[in-house]
Amino acid sequence: MTVIDESIAELALDMASPMIDGLIEFEVISRGELCVIVALGDGNGLFDVLRTKRVGVPEEWEEDYEAIATGKIKMMAETGLNSRVAVLLHPALTSQGDVIWWGGVTRDNIIVACSGVQPYFDEAISQTVLSLILAIIEDKVESSREAAKVAKDFIHHELPLN
Repeated sequence: MTVIDESIAELALDMASPMIDGLIEFEVISRGELCVIVALGDGNGLFDVLRTKRVGVPEEWEEDYEAIATGKIKMMAETGLNSRVAVLLHPALTSQGDVIWWGGVTRDNIIVACSGVQPYFDEAISQTVLSLILAIIEDKVESSREAAKVAKDFIHHELPLN
């Protein structure tokens, strides 16, 4: 059983959008075109894409950023490592044909990759989305705990006898 689903991925991407828009508006990142993918790995090298966010007009992109982000997801699903670590520190773990760019993160089989801008900003955007996913999940868990506590207190509450 997993607590992440498409709605959590979509919410995290929506929450990160103003930051991405700001990076573009203030010309901090190299272009206003990028792709962010959220996927769930199975721990054995396979993954399911939960949500994809495309910024800009994909038909006008200089490169196929979605394919590159998907390649980063694949590499992280296969190695279990953040793409920076896999590409820069453990290139022997990568396969021929793997992307050579980094800019994605993974934790607990949740994998997020961004492509289209400088790799450190790809990574920062990916990390932001992953952190938001983890916070949303924690919020749901805490809400469930609180609801369970309220229900338990209600059930065990002694009614006054008159």
